Amino acid sequence: MKEVLTHIHNFMASQSLPTVLRELRSGKLDFLMKSAYTWLVVAAISMYLLWTRKFKAIIALASVFLFVLLAQKTLAQSGAPMDLRNVLTFVAGTAALVGLNLYLLFVRE
Repeated sequence: MKEVLTHIHNFMASQSLPTVLRELRSGKLDFLMKSAYTWLVVAAISMYLLWTRKFKAIIALASVFLFVLLAQKTLAQSGAPMDLRNVLTFVAGTAALVGLNLYLLFVRE
């Protein structure tokens, strides 16, 4: 656990936002997916949110996760041109997430 936290701290301390976004796009963060500590923390937070019935927080976290996946798959590297298809996919996906969040978090109360 100490190694993972040290790696994350060193990475965040030495990198800028464009570098962090590039690393997220490249998928070099596989060590987090393979770590038992990551899954333990995710499972504990998920169980707490389900147990206390904090469905709005679950929706918000899922939306952030889906937005990061959408951005990772559709946005081009820094300085590279973007295809029209990727731009339209990103805009449509973002609009769908915003619309779904507005409905689920505010309208359906």
